[in-house]
Amino acid sequence: MKTLFRNILLSLLLITSISFTSYSQVLGNKILPQVVDGVTEWPDIDLFSYDSKSFATSPNTAPFGARWNPDGSILNTIKNGGAIIYENLPTVDYDLGTVTYNAEITITGASAFTSLTWYNGGSNVILATQTTLYQFSCSTPGDLDTATYDSVSYSHGVTWMYGMFWGNGGLDVYLTGTSANLIYRHSTGTPYDISDLSSTSNSGAWADSPGDTPFDCAISPTGLKFWVIMNSTEAVEQWILSTPWDITSKTYDSKLLDISSEANNPRGMDVKPDGTKIYTTSFSIDLVHQYGL
Repeated sequence: MKTLFRNILLSLLLITSISFTSYSQVLGNKILPQVVDGVTEWPDIDLFSYDSKSFATSPNTAPFGARWNPDGSILNTIKNGGAIIYENLPTVDYDLGTVTYNAEITITGASAFTSLTWYNGGSNVILATQTTLYQFSCSTPGDLDTATYDSVSYSHGVTWMYGMFWGNGGLDVYLTGTSANLIYRHSTGTPYDISDLSSTSNSGAWADSPGDTPFDCAISPTGLKFWVIMNSTEAVEQWILSTPWDITSKTYDSKLLDISSEANNPRGMDVKPDGTKIYTTSFSIDLVHQYGL
């Protein structure tokens, strides 16, 4: 009886300890998700490791970044200058190890892109340059080859802007300016409506300590975790926001993903929507690398 009681007590203590730990709690080989206000939080960045999967972006040389379409069936790599974006197709969605080059797409209406974001199920895409955001519509969702310019744009005013990531259901966009090593938050009252965008009090709120030059970023669905890819240190850092979506409330979490063994001059970053995969783009070696749990 004493043995049975002790085993029950130990089980209850284990359940209790799991219930109040963060996403970094591991039970065997299974990572336990943390749910915040009904939204599943991304894992801690230091839980990721290289999946030994990469994609050579040729014929796209010196790529700025790579972004998946909404269902992971197309990987677009962004050319350094010009109006060309490359289309690459996986045989398994979101699996970089199965990707092959498919086509070169010339975009009419803007050029010299640095980043892109899909929304509205892939029916619309926002293409970014170092001066302006442009809105396009796609007759085939998620397919840039069917994109037409909507004559809607927004001059963001960020110097040497490379990274763009939308959060808060499309109400906030975070733009990385490498000239001053800052990240800027712009907001809109209607999700993804760039005609309604304006800078916020968060603009210019980012400092590059303890890393170096930030080139791209991502924010979790809860608005509490902020990931930043650093260029010289070749790492993805994790910051915690005490106020959701507000980057002035940031605190460095002393957690990072070291990508230095794979990367060379990393510029772009993308995250699978459920937060279980990270993709980084290396400008100097024309490669995209995949990291997982």
